[in-house]
Amino acid sequence: MIKVIGFDLFGTLVDLAGYSDRREIERYGEVIRNPTWEPFRWEPYWERIPEFPDSGEGIAKLQMDGYRVVCMSNAPFPLAMAIASSNGFCWDGIIPLEAIRMYKPNPKCYEFAVGLCQVSPQEFLM
Repeated sequence: MIKVIGFDLFGTLVDLAGYSDRREIERYGEVIRNPTWEPFRWEPYWERIPEFPDSGEGIAKLQMDGYRVVCMSNAPFPLAMAIASSNGFCWDGIIPLEAIRMYKPNPKCYEFAVGLCQVSPQEFLM
């Protein structure tokens, strides 16, 4: 039985397609594909990337249905909080992947999330 649902931010809940700085998005992609972790330098305007129209409503509906909803993004903790605040997302938690110095899709990121949420892998949906 699913207890926790993890969501990514970029391209899933917030709309990168209309983001004007394509070069920066490409650089971000290069950084997260690198097998050696390095922090990405986030510009302040990333905090204001708009949500897809149904994102906040979808999160709230899942929570009303009894699921814990967490943000599991490659974004650092403060950026994930700022994006949530500017878009009205009400997370049950934010999983800070920077704490383990890895980016998704490294499988250790998902293991970290499951452990942090104190559920079994079968109870965590990404």
